[in-house]
Amino acid sequence: LQDDPTVGPADFLKPLYEILQIDTVLGESLRSQRRLEETLDAAVNAEPLDSAEGLAALGDTALVDGDAELATVRYKEAYAALARVETASADEFFAQPRMINFIPPPAPVDWGERSDQTYDWGSITLRFALSADGRAERIRIVVADPPGLMDARYAQRLHEAVFRPRLAAGEPVATPRLRYSHEFRYFVADTD
Repeated sequence: LQDDPTVGPADFLKPLYEILQIDTVLGESLRSQRRLEETLDAAVNAEPLDSAEGLAALGDTALVDGDAELATVRYKEAYAALARVETASADEFFAQPRMINFIPPPAPVDWGERSDQTYDWGSITLRFALSADGRAERIRIVVADPPGLMDARYAQRLHEAVFRPRLAAGEPVATPRLRYSHEFRYFVADTD
């Protein structure tokens, strides 16, 4: 690929920001972060959406790493990359918060113990607010079936997770009402 004049840095943006997103969840983002930064610098002819996705992924990584200031800079750069084409595109891209590193908690069935027991499917719905720095606040259980089985685990995971905040006119803003629903497996015997 190095000798192919039709392939340039812009062609590598999408796979690189996707790899960075995975590495961020795994907590191993340093190498892919550096590679994406280098590629963004070299990709002067990149599509605005690809540049914005890459910059937003770098912002997500900074937020997970605890650097809200750098995350805000990256999000603003992503917003500006899209706004150069059309402000509506930038507003739409950042209209909703996005989970960055949330992984649903494993249920006892997922641990592989007691594999001979009957299991069923349960569900949970939580409501929460999201701060401008991407942290869940005021988490509460709306519905849990069966009740009490996974409530604390889901609430804890949401509390620990980091989210990409929504942006309004390029600035991170809080989101007062969000809802998250998920299904999980549980052992029937655990509800007796």
